[in-house]
Amino acid sequence: MDKIPFTKEDLELLTAFTSQAAVALENARLYTLTDQQLAARVDELSVMQRIDRELNTSLDITRSMEITLDWALRQSGADSGLVGVVESEGVRIMADRGYQEELTSYRDSWLPLDLPGLRDAVQKEKTQRLSKQDLNKTQNSIGLLTDAEGQVVIPIRREDDVIGVLLLETLQGNTWSSDTQAFLSRLTDHAAIAIANAQLFSQVQAADLAKTEFISQVSHELKNPMTSIKGYTELLAGGKVGNKGAECAEAALKMVTLLDKLPK
Repeated sequence: MDKIPFTKEDLELLTAFTSQAAVALENARLYTLTDQQLAARVDELSVMQRIDRELNTSLDITRSMEITLDWALRQSGADSGLVGVVESEGVRIMADRGYQEELTSYRDSWLPLDLPGLRDAVQKEKTQRLSKQDLNKTQNSIGLLTDAEGQVVIPIRREDDVIGVLLLETLQGNTWSSDTQAFLSRLTDHAAIAIANAQLFSQVQAADLAKTEFISQVSHELKNPMTSIKGYTELLAGGKVGNKGAECAEAALKMVTLLDKLPK
């Protein structure tokens, strides 16, 4: 049986069909991709709700820092990390995970800001991602963790100020994807609110304590001579020096009584 060759019309028809098929396949791919991205976004929102609930259960800044670090390690797969408050002397470490002896010298002091990742994160207020290849380092570690292959530092911003930093390190190479960095940035935004609230609460507590101590000190200083003054005032009120003296003494006695009611 002789083979029937494709005609020009057949080729044109097949070409048109494949073009339509390509469009359909691309639409299906985009639909699947969009669906996956939507599912991932919904999952992240659910995670953020859990994080917010945990952060809002405490007004203790150390606890807020620990919650932030635990979630950052869990979601990023990092081998170690720390989170701290930025102060004029450096970074005061509030929580850390995965380190052995690397942080010993910084436990009672500050982490210096001259480390490349920390310095740029604080000064430029942007996430810094580092690797051995990026820095052309020949030493065993680019940061704090021994044999670390990758490091990411995310500033914790409150309005226009960097109030803290989140630093993560990995032994598996520079694995910080754009999605991971985006999640960590959103995490620190949520953490910044909780940390700022904890700092404000701590300041209010300190102010209240200072007020109580001041009132107690003033009360103590006023009450020391009160016994003698009250005794002489009672003599005057008894009319020992005439009616005018008694009237003045009665007014003074009322004042002394009021002062005597000051909190101790």
